[in-house]
Amino acid sequence: MEKILRVCKRCNFEAKSIDQLKLFVRDKKKIKFYNTKATCKKCNAEVARQKRAGTYEYPDKSLKCKDCGIKPKNDVDVKKWFVKDKTMKSGYANLCKSCNSSRVQVHQKNNPEMFKKRKRKYAISQHNLSLEKYDQILVSQGYSCAICKVDRFQIKRNFYVDHDHLCCPGKTSCGSCIRGLLCPACNFMIGLSKDNVDNLKHAIIYLNKGAYH
Repeated sequence: MEKILRVCKRCNFEAKSIDQLKLFVRDKKKIKFYNTKATCKKCNAEVARQKRAGTYEYPDKSLKCKDCGIKPKNDVDVKKWFVKDKTMKSGYANLCKSCNSSRVQVHQKNNPEMFKKRKRKYAISQHNLSLEKYDQILVSQGYSCAICKVDRFQIKRNFYVDHDHLCCPGKTSCGSCIRGLLCPACNFMIGLSKDNVDNLKHAIIYLNKGAYH
């Protein structure tokens, strides 16, 4: 399948080669789009002609979803329906939450590995860690859980970052109170014990007692 490099938003002309990109209006600010605007030179000239003649119909710049076309009636609808985007003047993207969710689901389905990497990076960043620092800790633990020593490659899920909840009570941490990396089972055990050493000691005594007679 031939790759499409740029599409004119007015006539839908598709540029499939570098030579065809020369038919688009140049814009040095659009670096990731080959320094071109989303309008071909032919359409750009037609717009200029219509403006001079006073027949050009200016596009509706009011906020609406570019996928489903839904338009908010007031500010309450905007906050309720649309996705926030600080890069836009309105503070909201021209995409409603429903359509955005559909796009995300399709993207996740088509790019599962990319989604897993982003999810992992986000989870690690909640502890003020970089991927490089996370890997350093994993190497120092010999690619095994800090408690049960299970090998990282024997389980499907990534190890969890465990931190001292006396320092940071929530699910995130400052990065200075990280204790190690745990497998899902050990992380669950520590979490349920609420970091209470006495509870864990009593659990050991209970297990050593054996079966009830």
